[in-house]
Amino acid sequence: MTNGSINIEDTFADLNMSLIQSGGNRSIWSGQMDVSTVNSNLTVPLEDYKVPSASPAQHYMQMVAFVDKVFPTWLTKAVSGGIIAMYLAVVLLIGRAIRGLVTNAPLDVIISEMPNVDHLLKICHDIYLVREARDFELEEDLFAKLIFLFRSPATLIKWTRLKIKRE
Repeated sequence: MTNGSINIEDTFADLNMSLIQSGGNRSIWSGQMDVSTVNSNLTVPLEDYKVPSASPAQHYMQMVAFVDKVFPTWLTKAVSGGIIAMYLAVVLLIGRAIRGLVTNAPLDVIISEMPNVDHLLKICHDIYLVREARDFELEEDLFAKLIFLFRSPATLIKWTRLKIKRE
């Protein structure tokens, strides 16, 4: 100690490392801090943190680490624009989600309200069979017919209308 203050070198503690052989081929590293009178006043009392082991004199090792807080790069890029940019991004994301729900609704109504889809299902099966037969020109024609039906609501209604059987 110098002039009532603590010398910085006196606050460092020695660390004794030993390799302990245990049961068979296993070995465990054990670390124990040598506590001097100077650094015992600066550390947490070690009696509170004893490790249950073969030797009652072994204690937990105290370590002090100064670590800078580091954000992930994607989070740093997102926050670098400021709070207004973050708010704007959240608003645009919510707006896009709502728009996606609203714009796809008419198509869902058309598809879910078809009364008789047997003709469309037959075209899909025919496309599958023609592809297996490797007749790609006929497959292209059938696929064009299917796309034409889905692009034209009037024709789609005509094709999926329930047919009344006449006797």
